[in-house]
Amino acid sequence: MNKNMDKILLKLIKEKSKIQKTIDCIENIKKYSDENKIVEGDSPETIILKKYLELGTLKKVCEFINQVGFKIYDIEYKNGNKPGRKYRPSDISPVITGENLEINKELQEYACIMLAMNSTDLDNVLIW
Repeated sequence: MNKNMDKILLKLIKEKSKIQKTIDCIENIKKYSDENKIVEGDSPETIILKKYLELGTLKKVCEFINQVGFKIYDIEYKNGNKPGRKYRPSDISPVITGENLEINKELQEYACIMLAMNSTDLDNVLIW
């Protein structure tokens, strides 16, 4: 083989490895999600994380959360000026990436990885 073909072959092998790592990661997330369904007593934040792993998009999680009737209470609500409002996708990602939340850190880690996979070029995502 010539040098050009060797380079192409090496690149293909590297890409195959990346694809396999991504597939393995997605399988790990699915397995974790299947083992961690919503249970009575889960906090809204925990439900958001579990549904994100199950549904895979911020929009679908919002639709579910709003359908169930959860409301978000912002500063206007706390001042007594407005009732709680429906969730938006921009309200979901801070739950996924948030610090100092009393949630299962492993669950949050899986959701963060999935958010990164959905949001960026896979080359920039650290996969186990």
